Amino acid sequence: MKKNVIAEVSRVREIMGLSLLMEGTNEYHIVIACIDDKKDAKSYYKIIKEKYYKADMFYNNKSKCYLVTIGPYGNKSEAEKALPVIQRMEARKYSGAWIYTSTVKKEVETKIDDEGDVGGKEFDKVIFSDSLNVNNMPTFDPTKESEIYSCKVKGCSQWVSDTLQKFQGNAWHAHRNGHNKYSTYENAGTKLIPDMVSLFNLVNKNPKEESQEEKAKKISKSLVPNQENFSNLEIDDIVGLFYEPSHNHTKAFFEGMTGYKKMGGEKAAADGPFMLNAKNNDVWTPEMLGQNIKFKGGNTLHKGQSAGINTHLGFVGAIVDGEPIIFHNIDKQVWATPLSKMDKNKTAIVWARGGGGGEGTTETTVEKDEKTISQKNTELLQKGLYYLYKKGKEFFD
Repeated sequence: MKKNVIAEVSRVREIMGLSLLMEGTNEYHIVIACIDDKKDAKSYYKIIKEKYYKADMFYNNKSKCYLVTIGPYGNKSEAEKALPVIQRMEARKYSGAWIYTSTVKKEVETKIDDEGDVGGKEFDKVIFSDSLNVNNMPTFDPTKESEIYSCKVKGCSQWVSDTLQKFQGNAWHAHRNGHNKYSTYENAGTKLIPDMVSLFNLVNKNPKEESQEEKAKKISKSLVPNQENFSNLEIDDIVGLFYEPSHNHTKAFFEGMTGYKKMGGEKAAADGPFMLNAKNNDVWTPEMLGQNIKFKGGNTLHKGQSAGINTHLGFVGAIVDGEPIIFHNIDKQVWATPLSKMDKNKTAIVWARGGGGGEGTTETTVEKDEKTISQKNTELLQKGLYYLYKKGKEFFD
């Protein structure tokens, strides 16, 4: 996992509107109150600031409250000398005071002005992926979905591949059952199988992109899970995204279910096929394209696991106060979307896997004899694929 501790202090201050602790330094605060309500904390902070010229206030995630402090002190010995004095002040009103240490483990520490705010925002910790160029990043609000910058790449998965320097394939074929931190497709259940089979029969008979967008979108949208499943994502984790405005819902569904590129007309690229000939149980093949064949769900579908049918791809480019911020490219415009702003009516996460690339293996499920073929993807193979990709010999979104 990549973490950017961000040596460019002034740049992070500009991006987030925060004061950054210099790497390798400590600050020591004497905590005299821990207050749940922000307004009450501000009022108390102002009182303390009027009495003692050195005071501070900030939200602490671990304590789940606003800490009102005296200080900070530049070194620990100063704080230790001051602590018993403060504990005895005002008839031992602050007898429970204690020392809080800000260290480099808290990369970004919020500093509060006389009104108790910094640009209306308060953050304890900000981490960026070192795959992103922080120096060229414009100011943005990490609590909202924001347009970050323009890029020259149109495809979402191509942009992720370029940024992380690891080949991803297209958005739907990037999914791999069994290699995810969480995937809605691995927990799809069997309720949607009739709808999936019906749609597959329609598209296979007339395999054209965008021919069944509403039906494909409806299935995909119904599989969007509770976004809290992704609250513990880490920097550079890859995420598959449902993107409601996409024009690739038909393509993603059919190529996901077949495991083949070019609407089933090219070579296999992912898990699958997930459909069987209903008459003789033969697994779907490209030779069946355009034929009036009735299919049925294969063994994997009936085990409650679906193909990846998401149309969009991104990765965790930042984590702000523990909240993953997803960076993703929509038609040459890079966006940053915090997890709390994910919405099934626009953009939402449907699966996530770690490491910025493959998990070491990919599996192709052969429905007819219920066998799994494991194809070991070494780092050398990933580099080779990426090289070919850069030469324009692979598929894009």
